[in-house]
Amino acid sequence: MNKICVIEALARIYLVPKKEGSTLERAEFTFSVSTNMDKSKYMDPDEKPTKAGSHAITQAFIQGLAANVKFAHAEGFRDEVEHMNYIIAELGRSFATQASVEHSLMEPIETL
Repeated sequence: MNKICVIEALARIYLVPKKEGSTLERAEFTFSVSTNMDKSKYMDPDEKPTKAGSHAITQAFIQGLAANVKFAHAEGFRDEVEHMNYIIAELGRSFATQASVEHSLMEPIETL
């Protein structure tokens, strides 16, 4: 039997509440790999992503996003095409806005 390798990518966003909606202030990301993987291939000695690590993070986020789109469609929340159009628009907006983005070693969320 093949052993399964696991890559976990986490994203955290910090929002400033407004009367209608919110504004993104900061985004953080981190990831980990299962113990049966060569960690040094994915993270440097400071535990920041290597090129392969960056690719792994992207794949984890893409697959998680695809799973969420499929789930939302199956639950009747949103049509897949409408959802994908929303995601594409939000990606474009994300690159056009000023927000701090950083890699971090995340601790559990505490109420701020």
